[in-house]
Amino acid sequence: MNSLRGILKLNNVNAAAKNTLIRSLSCSPKLQCDAAPAPRYPLTMLSEDEVMMKETVARLAKEQILPLVREMEAEHRIKDSVVDMLFENGVSFTHKLI
Repeated sequence: MNSLRGILKLNNVNAAAKNTLIRSLSCSPKLQCDAAPAPRYPLTMLSEDEVMMKETVARLAKEQILPLVREMEAEHRIKDSVVDMLFENGVSFTHKLI
């Protein structure tokens, strides 16, 4: 713990941040700690980023993928443009589908 204090002193970390960091690193399940535990949210509650991703994927599916579904079904393959569009919007494939 002394080495941590030395590092924080060298890096000019303010006292409040230093005390918070030291307290959080020194807490263990066996010790009482005055730091508040992180809130636990239900798995069904989405973060802001997850909500944005869900809305983006729903919009892309409705506006850009749905019109191509019959054609892709007939060809038994996903169009490269759909894979590229999904990848560009954060829904990536590890490889191109053949």
